[in-house]
Amino acid sequence: MKKEIKKDMVFVLKSERKPLSYMLQSRNKANSPLLYFDEETNSNRALRYAANQKSIFEDEQDGHAVLSTIVFEDGALVAPRTNPVLQEFLLKHPGFNNIYEELDHERDADKEIEMFELEQKAQSIIMGMDLDALVDLARMLLSGNVDNMPYKVLKRDLLIHARNYPEEIIDVTNDPELEEKSFVNKVFAEGLLFTKNNDTELFWNLSNNKKKLISIPFGQTKEEALFTFFKTKEGIEPRAMLKKLV
Repeated sequence: MKKEIKKDMVFVLKSERKPLSYMLQSRNKANSPLLYFDEETNSNRALRYAANQKSIFEDEQDGHAVLSTIVFEDGALVAPRTNPVLQEFLLKHPGFNNIYEELDHERDADKEIEMFELEQKAQSIIMGMDLDALVDLARMLLSGNVDNMPYKVLKRDLLIHARNYPEEIIDVTNDPELEEKSFVNKVFAEGLLFTKNNDTELFWNLSNNKKKLISIPFGQTKEEALFTFFKTKEGIEPRAMLKKLV
């Protein structure tokens, strides 16, 4: 059944750089198909926009179709409620939600409110952390050496990160293995281990021990490799030793 539409609709191009004028393909061509998969007939049907027709499907139009152009001006196009054929064509066009999307202020407001709530939650998590917890989190999320950063600078940077990537903050702090991952990061932050041979091998970095610990599997970071190693039978003793040294 056709969607009943009783309002003016505004469509906008999704690209960041919007041209002054953009012409949307409005008819099916042999070298450039414009098709819509019809669930009812289980078939692809050719689309064609003609202002003097009541259907957007070529197989339902008569032989007097007057083809019309569809042009976005300054990245936007208004499809009035008095032109339901144009509205239906734009909603069924393959470019919908790919090339362009419907401008829906209420939907966009809901998304923004949801993002604001996530930002608030992520920043509340940061505000409730002590220095040690902030440093642990920063080791995993921020680049560079965070161990010697002043407390307020560290907290500010994490609050900014929470504003830009709130879901990451929430996911990391809810991770049941957060403590273990933090321990892994501490090991490297304190220089107890180091990598060699283009980061493919991990070695001890103690005054009396420079031996190889493990090989780092292809595609893994040193942190991921050590975290996985600690879960093995062979990793129990090295982990206990490092736990004493950290």
